[in-house]
Amino acid sequence: MRVTELKVGGGLSASDAACAIQADWLGIPVLRSSFAETTARAAALLAGIGAGVWAGEDGLPPLPGTTRVFEPGLDADRRAEGHAAWRRAVSAVTGWARS
Repeated sequence: MRVTELKVGGGLSASDAACAIQADWLGIPVLRSSFAETTARAAALLAGIGAGVWAGEDGLPPLPGTTRVFEPGLDADRRAEGHAAWRRAVSAVTGWARS
């Protein structure tokens, strides 16, 4: 499966900086809805599907509000460098935690 966009919600998604950082390092657009209650809405919609109110995902009502899109600003080379540095850091901490 190839992920082409990330839809975010919850407390941290209110931060423009957090959304922009995710877009940069993932290399895909991050979409944030102006509708804040996405978790409660999703639970209600799933319950509605289970109760037969909607036949499936295709019949669900659209998300209210607007969507802000955060586009990635880092190129693939910079993302690869950052990922390699992160892997080195994880390896160092993992080794340190074992000793």
